[in-house]
Amino acid sequence: MCEKVKERIRILKMRCENGLGHIIYEKALNYVLLNNKTIKPHIQRKDLIEIMGEDNIGFWHLID
Repeated sequence: MCEKVKERIRILKMRCENGLGHIIYEKALNYVLLNNKTIKPHIQRKDLIEIMGEDNIGFWHLID
């Protein structure tokens, strides 16, 4: 993988962790990784709102 891409991924991860907190970030990331192919997006969004809180749903796109 290109170094620029690796650096961008590192920055996005850091933004998510700083914005959400490490525990919530890990819960959301694990949820997306485990359910990305099996659960429809509108259901994922509902579940992620429960995990991250409605105010933080914008982080979903960074995690996804």
